[in-house]
Amino acid sequence: RERALAAISAVETLRARVGCDRSGSELGVRQDMIPTLIEDAFADVLMLTTPRSPQASDVDALYRAAL
Repeated sequence: RERALAAISAVETLRARVGCDRSGSELGVRQDMIPTLIEDAFADVLMLTTPRSPQASDVDALYRAAL
C-alpha cells in the first residue's frame, strides 16, 4: 500500500510539473464524446500490444473518471 501511495503521489507531482493537471472536462471533453473516444482507442494500433486487453466498459470507465 505504501508503494502504491508513493506511485500515485509521484504521478500527481509529474502531472503538475508538466502542466497536465486538468480534467478532461476542463479540456473540453464532454460525456457525449466518450463513445467516439472509445472507438478511437480501440482503433489505435497500440491497443494490440497492451499486456492486458481491456473491454470497452473498462475504457469507458477510465474516460468517465477522467472527466
